[in-house]
Amino acid sequence: MAAASSPAQPVPITRGRPASSELVDRFVAAFNARDMKALVPILLDSVASEPQGVGGERGTRDPIWMNVPAPVRAERQVVDGVTVVAFTFETRPGRRLGGLERLEEVDGKISRIVNYYFCPETIALAAERLGLRPWSNGYHQDEKTLDRMIAQAELPWARGPR
Repeated sequence: MAAASSPAQPVPITRGRPASSELVDRFVAAFNARDMKALVPILLDSVASEPQGVGGERGTRDPIWMNVPAPVRAERQVVDGVTVVAFTFETRPGRRLGGLERLEEVDGKISRIVNYYFCPETIALAAERLGLRPWSNGYHQDEKTLDRMIAQAELPWARGPR
């Protein structure tokens, strides 16, 4: 009697390892210079930007996450043993933490950006650990940004066969 075949298992998503300090520093330098020509070569073509709880983007074409006001600065930090990119800015009472990202790498390039911008509790905890004041961005993008993200979304099934 022939053995019953097992149903096809889904292909797991390949996650990168935590990004090296060197790669994080290159990301930070490119971000702070707002230099897309320096940033794009350190990203995989299929880089995933994943703002927690609100969707995400794929690829290097016009990444919405680079559209950040100039006063916001990125810096490599370690929070609870995890290397992160902390996004800070100055206010009258002092420096605030307004965003946090965790980078993953594959083959020496950034493969995944996990963004905690819309996670006020995570920002508050990280700010406490870093001795900064937290800035809450709420739990979602403003309507204009959300409309832009939707307009730029590509539906793979709408392209047809290649």
